[in-house]
Amino acid sequence: MSRSYLVLSAIALFAAQNAVAADNDSTQITINGNAEEVCGFIAQPVLAATGAQQNTTPTSLDAGHSTVVIDDLVDEENGITVNNASITLEYEGLCNHPHYLSVKTLKGGLKDDSAPAPLTSDFINRIDYQILAEWPTPGSTFSAGFTTDGDSAQKSISGEVPGASVGTLRVSLNIANSMGENDAGPVAAGTYSDTVIVQLGAGL
Repeated sequence: MSRSYLVLSAIALFAAQNAVAADNDSTQITINGNAEEVCGFIAQPVLAATGAQQNTTPTSLDAGHSTVVIDDLVDEENGITVNNASITLEYEGLCNHPHYLSVKTLKGGLKDDSAPAPLTSDFINRIDYQILAEWPTPGSTFSAGFTTDGDSAQKSISGEVPGASVGTLRVSLNIANSMGENDAGPVAAGTYSDTVIVQLGAGL
């Protein structure tokens, strides 16, 4: 009788210990997600509140493509001298990862590709300009820009922005009579244009 009693007691104690262990059990749930790398302009550009706008008219302003017209490219009095002109546009942008700022030109200056070359070297058929993009970040401003020199592959890249950044990108265009080849002679008649590409991103 004693022996049976002892065995039953041991079984009851084992069951009680198991019940206590189950009350303190736990499990883990791992949650994963991925934020894709994004760089972009998040609003339509606007004319800068500060900075000179001279002899220019923006005829369209869009985050993907804008057009600026030089009102009077050549002096009306003599018909040959390049007029000064300037404009500054602001773009709201962001990059959520380390990135760069770059500026490049497709023509290397304002040119009329459809016009025949001047018959003499007295005339110029390229008008140079300065382009500057500035991307402010906490503690510093990253910039890229140049004065055109006729090189269609001309490009400028900033130093690496070391982290994610959001802010206002300022893009300034300036044309001066004394700039580059602009004072080298009278301007041949034509419709002058160039395309500037400003980029935020990695691997530029």
